Amino acid sequence: MVKCRCSPALIAALCGCAAPSIRYSGAVTTGDDPRALETPTRRVALKDQVVVVTHIAWPEHEEKRGLHAVRWNWYEGETRIAERAKTIDSGKTPARFSRSLAASDLGIGHYRVEVLVDGTRVDEQTFDAVAY
Repeated sequence: MVKCRCSPALIAALCGCAAPSIRYSGAVTTGDDPRALETPTRRVALKDQVVVVTHIAWPEHEEKRGLHAVRWNWYEGETRIAERAKTIDSGKTPARFSRSLAASDLGIGHYRVEVLVDGTRVDEQTFDAVAY
């Protein structure tokens, strides 16, 4: 049996290079301007937009400037009901990006959104769409 002699700090640093670290994210309701409000919520009225906001930061020694493929997978239970994708240009870290979907397009129920950057899951949010 081979024992690892790496320090926990070295292991954490090496693991940190593999994916961005999440600074903040959340499903939020909004009015006309999706950038105006970033108050996290788990209940979204059918009249509102569901906006998934993600802030990520890469380690300083590995800033990932440039283009990144982002995908949002929307689920009801285990069934994927929607997928949205776009390319973001991350000129600096931390980076902020968002995607919205009308709650009325989903209907009343419990949902999950998975956010992937360059194929790596960086966020997952759950929320309920409700009638009020």
